[in-house]
Amino acid sequence: MIKQNAVLVWKEEKIRERVLWLGEREIITFDIDNPNALPEERSRDEIEMAFVAGNVSAITVVPTWAKQPEEKIEKRDREIRDNRYALIYNLVHEKNIPVIYYSKCRGELIKKLIESKEATSNGNTTGRVHKKTIYGYLRRYWRYGMIPNALLPGYAKCGHPKKGFRVAGEKKLGAPKKNDKQNPGINVDENILRLLQKYGDKHIKLCKNNKPRTKRRTWRDMVYENFLIDSPIGVDGEPIIPINGDFPTYGQFLYHAFSHLNKNAVKLASLGAHQHNLTERVVLGDSTAEVGGAGETMQIDSTPLPICLVNRVTRQPIGSVTLHMAKDVKSRAITGMHIELGGESNAGIRGLLHNVAMDKVMFCKEYGIEIQRNGWECQHLPRYLVGDRGKLMSLEETLKNALGMSVLHVQGGRGDLKAIIEKTHDLLQMECIDELPGSNRNVRKEDRDSVRGSAIDIYQLTRILINYILQHNNTTLQSYKMSNAMIQDGVVPTPMKIWRWSFMNERSYCESADMDMVRRCLLMRDKATVTRFGLEFKGATYYSKYYHEMGLLEKGGNKRWKIDILYFNTHSDQIYIELAGDEKLETCPLLPRDDRYKGTHFDEVAGILEYEKTVRQQQIGRDIFLHGQSHAKNKKISEEAEKETKGTRTGRNLSQSLMKKEMAEQKKQEKQIMTGNIRLNPSEVAVPPTIVQTDKYVDRDRAQIRSVKDKIWR
Repeated sequence: MIKQNAVLVWKEEKIRERVLWLGEREIITFDIDNPNALPEERSRDEIEMAFVAGNVSAITVVPTWAKQPEEKIEKRDREIRDNRYALIYNLVHEKNIPVIYYSKCRGELIKKLIESKEATSNGNTTGRVHKKTIYGYLRRYWRYGMIPNALLPGYAKCGHPKKGFRVAGEKKLGAPKKNDKQNPGINVDENILRLLQKYGDKHIKLCKNNKPRTKRRTWRDMVYENFLIDSPIGVDGEPIIPINGDFPTYGQFLYHAFSHLNKNAVKLASLGAHQHNLTERVVLGDSTAEVGGAGETMQIDSTPLPICLVNRVTRQPIGSVTLHMAKDVKSRAITGMHIELGGESNAGIRGLLHNVAMDKVMFCKEYGIEIQRNGWECQHLPRYLVGDRGKLMSLEETLKNALGMSVLHVQGGRGDLKAIIEKTHDLLQMECIDELPGSNRNVRKEDRDSVRGSAIDIYQLTRILINYILQHNNTTLQSYKMSNAMIQDGVVPTPMKIWRWSFMNERSYCESADMDMVRRCLLMRDKATVTRFGLEFKGATYYSKYYHEMGLLEKGGNKRWKIDILYFNTHSDQIYIELAGDEKLETCPLLPRDDRYKGTHFDEVAGILEYEKTVRQQQIGRDIFLHGQSHAKNKKISEEAEKETKGTRTGRNLSQSLMKKEMAEQKKQEKQIMTGNIRLNPSEVAVPPTIVQTDKYVDRDRAQIRSVKDKIWR
């Protein structure tokens, strides 16, 4: 059945005609492929017989750009369409159909329209319209489906179709240069086009052979090798360089050199396969869809923080630190963190996994932050651990055989394969680190002074990061795609609520870890010295209840020996001892005399000891000088005392008992001088009378002694 506005496709003639009007005996059609076509009359019986014979078929042809919704059409295009449609509205209105399709009547209608437009314009040429313009709008209206959108401007069809290279004339194409009109440049002809494409292929080949170079360098090589290498030598011995307009510009090189190549291939070659896969590859999967319940798969990563810290005791700069973090893929919850002084190492990974497994309430309490258990519930080891190959290679066997974790290695430098944890590092630095004193991220090089502005120590930084993690784990995720079951249960998409919901409703393979087993597998091992002062390790002393009760500490006073211990590099508060026949580890706390190390890293303890040693070494010369000066002064005082005392004891040979009695009297006199705050000249000091020792007892002259005392009191 023939329908109005359908397109008839004639197979033998290869003509497509649109049905404009259906009559009882005739049909008006329009050739949509002929740019100068006009409506034609055909016999209805003829077309129906062609349908029966299979010589013609009916299809619907309306261009895509004509079927756009109104909100997607730009305002300027809508105005142009409306003006065009208003011009031909009376011609295509129902009252003029089918009259408009016949040549004689159509001409009269168009003539009247032109005259009415001229009368309205009152002689103004801008209001007039040409017959050719009206025919163009009518043909466009009939060709593209007899709808107002058929009159939309076809800007998409503007420009050269690029079916081949169009050779330009002698006149330079493009806008003339403003500052150098004498050298307009050259047009790209077929020879220059082949040259540009040749160097475009050369650029791609070098990039594929791991010899990357910039496009500007390739352009310079092309200009030098083909336009400048044979430059003549001038009188002064310098080459005569052609003016700028004698060779293709860099813009012409960019436009033509890669025009024959696929854009994706050019981008792949320029960036390299590694960088292209990292930033430009198509992403069709979803990390969440590849895991089971919460805690099953965790991603770990480390990054240097762009901030300079200070020593907790001396408040002097110590440089930057490395942050290790772990994140659950299912719930997006941050499950652990570890700060390492210096660069990333195997010890940092051990510390991170230890933090993932430990009770977060106790962890936060160590840093003076009180939280409820539902604020950070993560204290589980995952079934699958995703991380960089180099960092996990040495721990893979231990994690697999002792802790039951499978390690999934990621190629180095491919952050897109663990994008969840990578994005967390970016957000943390942007929202948290940038605002801290001593941060040097996103700061101009000449303005960076992170060392002078540093004020945060590692303890304070840990507290700041804990606060950020607590905020992240309890904040609504804006782009998280919840499952239908979550939506039915009304789950609010925060990491902690997703974590709890998943543990209750989905199969989870992670379990609460045995911390003694975790410590045996992950903590660092070293030797401590047994002494009567306790267990000495890295400058600090610790108390062991077992060694004390067994009397081994007392033995350490006579002979010291080494024992194996376990320790956590970021916690100097305690060390651990493996006791024979006991599955549990003994915790050895820090002794009170070393409380100054409490809450510090062992690296900080070493820094404190090194600082004290440096201070002592710097004061050695001063101490020796003060010691020598004091000794000289004391020697001088001693000599003066000997001089004053000399001659006061001549002719006095007293017995031991008399000497003691006299010393008692002299001491009593000295006390009276001190308590009375009386200063006597040496001439006023009483000299005891000379006593001659005989066999009989001789009483002293009491009157003489009384006179001395009275003189002192006066």
